Amino acid sequence: MNSQAGASRLCCAYVLLVILHAFATAVTAQDAPDDDADILHVNISDDNHPHAKANGKDSDCPTLEGADHMSQTQLLTRLTHVCRYDRLERPRESLNGKSRPVKVFARAYIYFMQNLEAHDLQFKIHALLQFRYVDPRLVFREVAPNRTKPIMGEQSLRDLLWVPHVFLANERSSDILGTAEKDILTSISPDGTVIVSTRISATLYCWMNLQKFPFDEQHCSTVLESWMYNLDDLVLLWEHKSPVTLAPELHLTEYVLLEMFTNETIINADLSDLRHGAFAGNYSSLSFTVHLAREMGFYMMDYFIPSIMLVAISWVTFWLQADQSAPRITLGTSTMLTFITLASAQGKTLPKVSYIKASEIWFLGCTGFIFGSLVEFAFVNTIWRRKRNVEVKKVNSKHVLKQALTPRPARKDMSGLHKSHSCTSLADSATTVSANSFNNYLTVHSFPQKSNSSQTLPVITTTDVDRSPSDAQSNGNVAIQIDSQTDSGTTNGNGWTTMTPQEVAIWIDKRSRFAFPIAFVIFNVFYWTVAWIAKNNMVRRLLVSFLAFLHLAIDKLLYVCLKWYWGPSKQRCPTLQRKQLIVTYSAVELAAMIRKREVTCYEVVSAFIDRINEVNPLVNAVLDGPIIEALDEARRIDERLQQGAIDEAELAAKPFLGVPFTTKDSTAVKDRLHTLGIVARRGVKSNNDAECVRLMKEAGAIIIATTSIPEINRWQETRNNIIGQTNNPYDNRRTVGGSSGGEGALLAACGTPIGLGTDIGGSIRMPAFYCGVYGHKPTTGVINTRGCSLRTGREPSTMVVAGPMTRYATDLLPLMKVLVGPEVSAVLKLHEPTDIRKLRYFYITESGDIKCSAVQTQLQKAMDRVVEHFSQLAPGGVKKVTLSGTEKTTNMWRYWMTQEPANFGTLLGNGKPLSPLVELAKKLTGRSEYTMASIYSLIDTLLPQEKEDVIKELTRRCDQELTELLGDDGILFYHSTTHAAPYHYAAFVNVYNFSYWCLFNVLHVPATQVPLGLDGDGLPLGIQVVASRNRDRHCLAVAEEIERVFNERIPPFIVD
Repeated sequence: MNSQAGASRLCCAYVLLVILHAFATAVTAQDAPDDDADILHVNISDDNHPHAKANGKDSDCPTLEGADHMSQTQLLTRLTHVCRYDRLERPRESLNGKSRPVKVFARAYIYFMQNLEAHDLQFKIHALLQFRYVDPRLVFREVAPNRTKPIMGEQSLRDLLWVPHVFLANERSSDILGTAEKDILTSISPDGTVIVSTRISATLYCWMNLQKFPFDEQHCSTVLESWMYNLDDLVLLWEHKSPVTLAPELHLTEYVLLEMFTNETIINADLSDLRHGAFAGNYSSLSFTVHLAREMGFYMMDYFIPSIMLVAISWVTFWLQADQSAPRITLGTSTMLTFITLASAQGKTLPKVSYIKASEIWFLGCTGFIFGSLVEFAFVNTIWRRKRNVEVKKVNSKHVLKQALTPRPARKDMSGLHKSHSCTSLADSATTVSANSFNNYLTVHSFPQKSNSSQTLPVITTTDVDRSPSDAQSNGNVAIQIDSQTDSGTTNGNGWTTMTPQEVAIWIDKRSRFAFPIAFVIFNVFYWTVAWIAKNNMVRRLLVSFLAFLHLAIDKLLYVCLKWYWGPSKQRCPTLQRKQLIVTYSAVELAAMIRKREVTCYEVVSAFIDRINEVNPLVNAVLDGPIIEALDEARRIDERLQQGAIDEAELAAKPFLGVPFTTKDSTAVKDRLHTLGIVARRGVKSNNDAECVRLMKEAGAIIIATTSIPEINRWQETRNNIIGQTNNPYDNRRTVGGSSGGEGALLAACGTPIGLGTDIGGSIRMPAFYCGVYGHKPTTGVINTRGCSLRTGREPSTMVVAGPMTRYATDLLPLMKVLVGPEVSAVLKLHEPTDIRKLRYFYITESGDIKCSAVQTQLQKAMDRVVEHFSQLAPGGVKKVTLSGTEKTTNMWRYWMTQEPANFGTLLGNGKPLSPLVELAKKLTGRSEYTMASIYSLIDTLLPQEKEDVIKELTRRCDQELTELLGDDGILFYHSTTHAAPYHYAAFVNVYNFSYWCLFNVLHVPATQVPLGLDGDGLPLGIQVVASRNRDRHCLAVAEEIERVFNERIPPFIVD
């Protein structure tokens, strides 16, 4: 019974459960579409969707099960449900637990581009902008494997999604195109890739430079920037393939499209300029720029040819007689007014700018010729109405114009000149005046008549202007008529020619008929030549070739002149005795020998001090030293080593224990002279060590001297008025460069194993090249510059860096580890080895700067040897490349020098600003305390400055190209300069040859100067090794490889 009853209850419960399940299923089926009925089944794979809730557990979050059978709208609605998707949040991706920014790839298609509106500095485009990015929240590949086509929609779809807010930074106005609806197309691919395409119309600003108008070329950009998200959240990138495409039918009526290029950059925004609303930070930016050249046809037909015709018409007045005032004045003024009207109509289309345009030069030239014809008429008309003849020694331009401008009476028998009379008392004249003639008080001179005189004087008669001469007596109104006996002038007995005013006027008119057209033709030749050069690249290249030839000729002449000036003989460093060979060892070797007690620290320091005393009379490099106190410090180190008081930990912390070093005068050394090379600081000493000096002392090194510099480090030669000129140890007639010239000379002469320099425009690498040693310019900012040239080390932006100089490449890396400190050393990865076989190599043969001399043949051969070696070493070989902007290196460096925190004029004046012109006057009178090089640098501040926007854009492009070229594993071989060490004073002519060094100060990248043997004159050759920022170890590794393979550092002395 009980079992039967239990079975019955179980059966009833089962039937009830089935009925309830059927009821629930029916109700759910009524709520859902028939084709979605199967989505109620739990799909385990749905739990793996990145934004799915636990299906069946959250009734508010619709499941994605059966997505293959959903409609596009249903799938999209569930993908973007609030439980999975927040359109106010950007897509999130992470790598190693760190959030990564969204990468948004852009592409543009230009349908239409309107001509530039110069007056408003703007242009208009119709374009399709397309943005592509990946949103992991919209991936439906796993839940709908059979759905391979993307979800497509228009603005309604776009409104459901998170879309990057990108704005046109240089827009004046913009709008989305469309008729019934806005032209917006949105697609979502199964892998979550979102593509948003929008057709827009935009009016954009183009900051035009009209100096060469109408021969100008313009660069107009379309700039896209992220509005809300900075670089931590969003990065804008161009598509790798066809980022910008122009419609094939696109045509501009006034311009020709020369080229188009894209750019990716970073924009810094802060709260002061509100560039990005209330947000500060670094924002990603894209731009595409079109390079346009103006067509000349319209301006030739509507401006230049009519201008030429109007100027020619103004010359018609030269064929009219000088007394025909009415027609000549009418013709001249009407021509002038017509031309001004023509020019003003053309100028109305241009904005008002402060600089002079090429069209205005044409306007001024043509106006000058038209105005000149009017002035010529006024001049000859005045001469025509004169009443006196003139005598000229010769009938030519010089004498006729001289007499016309400063007329004098007839020269014949000037001593017989009678007192002046009025017209009523010309009793002795050849003309009789009637008694009833009125007194008109015309004052004339009466010349005596002599029977034997061959001169015929003009006859003055008075006639009535309304009557014939016979009736002149009856009227008081008279006219004066001057009758000449000849039309071409009469030669008197003294050889002088007498010309009437009318003859002079006609003579001037006749000459003007030829002078004005010839002058106008000359003006046209010069104007159109310059215009054609500006417009035509071929002519420009021919001009560049001519200038290069001229530069070569000047270099040869300069070489000959300076060689004659300095004499045929040269002096080299004193011979090195074999017992002094210890001074030829590397710093690393010396440190190891001292630690192992193979040599005492005192012996090392004293050997270098003795060498300084031997070589300094020739090179004149030491400004303060040798420092005898260094010997006492060397003794203390020897005593501690002998006593075993220095443990391994201290030895590890002091890798250069007991090794001597020197530094340039501008780098502060406590209690030593710190003159900066200027007389006003002759006895000034520093109270503290510069940061790099402090680090060297902490590493165990001993300072033994400070070396000479040019005044305030600002010249290519080391010369000052404290100790004079520093000479090259290879040839005392040659320069050591600057500004670390004393360090370079002392290193080459083995007066020190280590030198510290600073570099703002090649100041480490230039002396290293000229003196045949190694010098490394680190990445800007990795070495603290406190104490260098009065700097605090906290300057926000500067090109100045401190760095090491050595005789051996193997010393550079250990010194860099000391100078940057352990933290920066870890960032630079200086402790990691570099496999030079895995690096990529490039080289550039010349900068392209026409202001520089041509690169010496032996320098080219030196580079070829390096290129050949690394072509065999590296799998990818060595590729020849070019960089945009290298031809304007000195322009870039000159601009960025004006942005340096320190003012050269104030530093030179020891805190007091100096006037360039006053100092120049003092120098010319022998009363200035500064060198000519410093005054030259002062005068440069008065010259026109570089254009900020042009230089910044040029620097940006050059920096971007170099960064993209080198990446993290690239090396660039670049010439050091154009010639080996030149004669002293050659830098005043070849001012710009230092540009090969200063390029890398502008770009803030590391560069190592490496010696490569000697040229035919026994002077060092070399090359620069360049890497991208913070890749100093790559430069140093390649320098060590070159030293190992070539080993071509030849000292400037003989070992006896």
